[in-house]
Amino acid sequence: MYESFYQLTRRPFPAAADAPYYFPSAAAESSRSTLRRCLHRGEGPALLIGGPGLGKSLLLKVLAEDLKAERHISFLQCGRVCSRRALLQALLYELGLPYRGLEEGELRLSLVDFLRSSHDDRQGLLVFIDEADTLPTRLLDELRLLTNISSQGNSLVGMVLAGGLTLEERFASPRLASFNQRIAARCYLETFSKAETAEFVKFQLEESGAQRSLFADSAIDSLSQVTGGVPRLINQLCDHVLVLASLGSHKQVDASGIEEAWADLQQMPGPWTTSQEAFSAPSGDGGVLEFGSLEEEGEMPHSVKFPSRIMEPPKQKRSEMDADSAATLRMSAAEMEFNPESPFKPEAELEFISAVKDPFDESFANEEIILDRYASLSEARGSLKQVQSREGVEIASLLEPMPMMVESNHDSVAAVDVVMPPYARDEEIVSRHVRKTAAPTPADDRDILIIEDPAAEAAPTRSRRREFRRLFSSLRREHA
Repeated sequence: MYESFYQLTRRPFPAAADAPYYFPSAAAESSRSTLRRCLHRGEGPALLIGGPGLGKSLLLKVLAEDLKAERHISFLQCGRVCSRRALLQALLYELGLPYRGLEEGELRLSLVDFLRSSHDDRQGLLVFIDEADTLPTRLLDELRLLTNISSQGNSLVGMVLAGGLTLEERFASPRLASFNQRIAARCYLETFSKAETAEFVKFQLEESGAQRSLFADSAIDSLSQVTGGVPRLINQLCDHVLVLASLGSHKQVDASGIEEAWADLQQMPGPWTTSQEAFSAPSGDGGVLEFGSLEEEGEMPHSVKFPSRIMEPPKQKRSEMDADSAATLRMSAAEMEFNPESPFKPEAELEFISAVKDPFDESFANEEIILDRYASLSEARGSLKQVQSREGVEIASLLEPMPMMVESNHDSVAAVDVVMPPYARDEEIVSRHVRKTAAPTPADDRDILIIEDPAAEAAPTRSRRREFRRLFSSLRREHA
């Protein structure tokens, strides 16, 4: 757009990173030499760490151009790969190998077979991964496994991982301890200083065929100040200011042009001053810095000098401040220290409840009532008629302890001891057991056990047994 006006052979400040636009700054050259040595000697993986816009992608492309005659190159420009299969497919795609319709194991074997049976003069593979800090841990571990591929004691895969400041923190994780031990170099990129910013602008213009300097010294100072020395912002701002300057047929850009271009990029109103030298803080008591009036929407700032703004706004005489307005702006020390109470209440307040109060005796705005479907059954169980069977009664009688009756042929009858279970402590249960022991009603006389005195002279005969049975039968009839 402005190349013909300034007689340039190419666009000096492109938006995308390209190897011909590489500027050899101090930090970039130090990192480039270290990474090139590490890859050329096969020392191991390397890290390139830097903030956004410092030229990490550009440096990777420069390294790829320098080493493409020695090794095969696989450049992954986007680190957001979802799976190991996608990672291997991306590597094979960069090498021009088939990658569709293959499983993960087949992709890995295809890559290993290519590295070990390559008939080209280039031996090995160099993998450049941009935005590596966005890769999941499992994919970083897959990259570590790729560095294990070797032949005759030499590693066949070299690797450079570029990313933000969080990349180094990722490798501090214990899960990547093995990969962290293999890192051979760590390189860091920095922002440009004021001198490097001037050299960068001059270098790009000379490489683009500029015959004269297009930026004044004041413009370089303002450029370094507003961009902070970030190469991406410098390229963006310089390209935009040259567009505005070419529309106004200006042969050189000054500080006011930098201010206007920056305000236009950030969608901010331009300052009142027309140059950076005249732009200084006011000496009044209030210390107010004015950036123009916002009363009229179509008013343009006074710093506009290019025809891209169509015309310079007419100069308006500002009315003097009256006494009431001046008194309003003056604040005493007591007023400045005044700290009014905020009308907003905190979102949550702590209320300490006494320990005596029941914490469950509270009402909530949203309560969920839970119905017990079996509560009615427990209440009606006492009124229901219980069903008993003969088998159930017999089983219950077997479970209860039965007393043992011991009789003797002496006149005195031994006392009957009733052994109660440990859980039988109720008076009703004890009385029920006593009644059963006092009036046993055996169904058959054959179950009667007769124990006589061992000192008896002779054994009981059958007739005596009949006598005992008749005796017990008569006793039973009397009690019945």
